[in-house]
Amino acid sequence: MFDFWVNKTLSLRNINVYFDSYEKDSPDEIIPVWGTSSSPYFFMNKFFPWLEYHYECLIDYEEQSYEIETHILSVRVNNAAEIFLQLESFYENPVDPPEPEPPSVGDRSVFGDEEDEFDKEGFLRALGNDNS
Repeated sequence: MFDFWVNKTLSLRNINVYFDSYEKDSPDEIIPVWGTSSSPYFFMNKFFPWLEYHYECLIDYEEQSYEIETHILSVRVNNAAEIFLQLESFYENPVDPPEPEPPSVGDRSVFGDEEDEFDKEGFLRALGNDNS
């Protein structure tokens, strides 16, 4: 909840945070901030880029003694933040992948076909080309 004092230069005075419902008697958190703006857009994009929001309610200053305009927003964590939290969880609680089975002794199929023989003539031609 953003309260903007319409007749003040530093119009934003605190951001009140409510979890679950904004109709509680008091906020769950208060973010002490003063700023010059008449909209939450700048503050949301500058200080809370990991949140996406939409308006729940706008209480016009005419309804509040012509002093305060209240912007009530509903926010949620955006996709980039969700991915970051998943990555953070992965690093905090890593799960090692299973170790692969080693090849059996004498199994050359993992190293290449037996037909791959050393081409001495091709190797010497390549060396000659490198030296020119």
